[in-house]
Amino acid sequence: MKFNDLTLWRLQRKTAIYAVPLVLIHLILQYLVFGVETISYETVSVRIQAGVILLVDLALLITVSLHAFVGILS
Repeated sequence: MKFNDLTLWRLQRKTAIYAVPLVLIHLILQYLVFGVETISYETVSVRIQAGVILLVDLALLITVSLHAFVGILS
């Protein structure tokens, strides 16, 4: 499948726009909501089971991966 340069450029910019708020949400959840004083297997397990952090982290992982792969294609 061949993409033209304009399509790749637009996709690169869209993924960057999506990544910035996801990073901010991730940081707010990690440092302000859940805290980083006591990090153990149990606390991480509880965070993931809450669902919100898992959803944000998966969305962030997909977005930055797509951003990187589009950058490689360009």
